[in-house]
Amino acid sequence: KIDPLMKKMQEYKQTGNTMLSSHASAKMMSLYHENGCNPVKLMLMPFLQIPIFITFFVTLRRMTGLPMAGMESEGMLWFHNLTIPDSYYALPIIASLSFMTILQVRVSLIGYLRGNAAFGYRLEEK
Repeated sequence: KIDPLMKKMQEYKQTGNTMLSSHASAKMMSLYHENGCNPVKLMLMPFLQIPIFITFFVTLRRMTGLPMAGMESEGMLWFHNLTIPDSYYALPIIASLSFMTILQVRVSLIGYLRGNAAFGYRLEEK
């Protein structure tokens, strides 16, 4: 039910017909409401994870300034001293790429498991 509505909405938006586009959007919202689906719930987990991520980042950043045994000599590969910044910027790049890969795999897996519908949900007909 959602796929045809999404296609119609995109078509109406491309042609500039705002009246039909808003009508299709209202139909989609009523379809979400009938089936107990709320697209805002998808944003809940990322917004809950943001403070945890920021706290983790700030804590690690401040730990480099503390006199901790082992922080200056227990690195590996090219980062032997953990109290100085990574001169190659490899760690932030590796962390970003791994995060993006995890997100892509998760999104494709959800799309595959749930029928590849919009927002990862397949609304079943009653």
